[in-house]
Amino acid sequence: MVFISYPRLDSSQRVEFSGSLESSSQIPSGLEGSFSLESVLGRPRVKIAKKMVEPAVTSRAEIEQRLAALGKSEFKFLENIERDQWTVQGRYNRHRPFLVFENNEAKKLYISSKTGELVLVTSLFERATNYLGTVIHWIYFPAIRSHPALWGDVIIYLSMFALF
Repeated sequence: MVFISYPRLDSSQRVEFSGSLESSSQIPSGLEGSFSLESVLGRPRVKIAKKMVEPAVTSRAEIEQRLAALGKSEFKFLENIERDQWTVQGRYNRHRPFLVFENNEAKKLYISSKTGELVLVTSLFERATNYLGTVIHWIYFPAIRSHPALWGDVIIYLSMFALF
């Protein structure tokens, strides 16, 4: 049996696309509590005790410029989406809608249009193997999966049916 993980953003991909912060990046004054300074596509972001102080993402063009500055200009804009096969899970809700970029090797970047944060990276291999495995096995189709109660009912009733 072969296992291919469902697409997700791992730490090495996050680092690859985050860029470095300039030494001139300023931390806003008056911050209370614990905080950290992060980089989102080369732009500073302050994280204060689980609350984000986000820089405004002004446009698709700005994200394209940031990708180019990170040496990722091979990624071209593909589409705006609310959800698709790979972003059905509720953990992506705060990032919706997404700007999707793709390169010549069919690697896709899902970037939050709200924060400019890279949320997911998928390869053609991951998508193809997961269509053949996870999606079919778990009945992970977006139309059903976007309604958790319905998806649960479908799984339960099909399981019961399989007993006979």
